[in-house]
Amino acid sequence: GLTETYGHVTECTWHARWDGEEDEERYAIKARTGVLMPMMEDITALDPETMKQVPMDGATQGEIMIRGNAV
Repeated sequence: GLTETYGHVTECTWHARWDGEEDEERYAIKARTGVLMPMMEDITALDPETMKQVPMDGATQGEIMIRGNAV
């Protein structure tokens, strides 16, 4: 389940390349759940019936799919 995987596969670490972004873009980046940690292949949210990615609109629900050696 997510208890065993989610906490240590993403982290909201800051990347120096984001320092030059406009304020609104930096706020959006800081609000994200995180970025993949080393050895993780992919994390996404899919519709469990179609296995297609759900819109990243903050409203549509889906199943979190994690792929990597920490699962």
